[in-house]
Amino acid sequence: VHITEERDALEKWIEEIQTAKVKIEERLRQEQVKLEAMTSDLKKERMGRLSVSESLSDNLSRVKREKQVLQAELSRVSQEKIEMEQELDQLRERLQEINEKRDQLAIQVRSINQILETRLREINQIRSIYEKTIDEARQIARVEADIVELPPIIVKGESSHNPSTISSPKSEFLWEGPNTEFPSPGMRGESPFGEVKNGRIVAVNDRYDFVVINLGKEDGVHEGMRFHVYREGEALGHVEVTEVRQKISACDVVVSESSLSFREGDLVIQ
Repeated sequence: VHITEERDALEKWIEEIQTAKVKIEERLRQEQVKLEAMTSDLKKERMGRLSVSESLSDNLSRVKREKQVLQAELSRVSQEKIEMEQELDQLRERLQEINEKRDQLAIQVRSINQILETRLREINQIRSIYEKTIDEARQIARVEADIVELPPIIVKGESSHNPSTISSPKSEFLWEGPNTEFPSPGMRGESPFGEVKNGRIVAVNDRYDFVVINLGKEDGVHEGMRFHVYREGEALGHVEVTEVRQKISACDVVVSESSLSFREGDLVIQ
């Protein structure tokens, strides 16, 4: 905006100078015409009236002096015109430099805007990830706050006098089967894969989406191990071991391949 105003002021000033020049030239032309007319009159008077020769001489001298003055004025105006033209050329060069700098700045501004837009997108992505992480952390914190004071899982299967327990944040309920006897881990059972070592689901937590199976460290179970879940030969999905105890393990439900929910007694096969 400042550059535009400066350029407009310069152009207005140049127009004023050109107008003044035109006026001076017009005045010189008028004076020249006047001088020529006066010279013509003087000649006529000299030819017609010899008695007024002195007056004509005086008038001629005056006209000459005026002519000299006008010529000096014309010379001065011409010199000013030359100086103004030189200054105008300098201003044009300066204006060209300003326009070039303006174009360079515009390119830099576009480049900076592109960089800022890229950075803004990255910041928005990071903020989105951060907000999602915060929400997940808050959800986890709420879950942990809900379950931190809950009792451990107690599974009584083989003997009511020798319970196996898992003290875990997932342990929100007490499982005590009345007198239900599940097959031990070493037993064989039928499945789509034939006779393989299997176990059973002995507890289900639908709220936090995990189950407890009657296989543990004794059976070679370790964290990260996955088991397929079956019921009467139908595949229900699979679970992943997250915590292991001596005789039982807690597993997250990874995939549910059936509309049926897992329940106690479902067969698990690695």
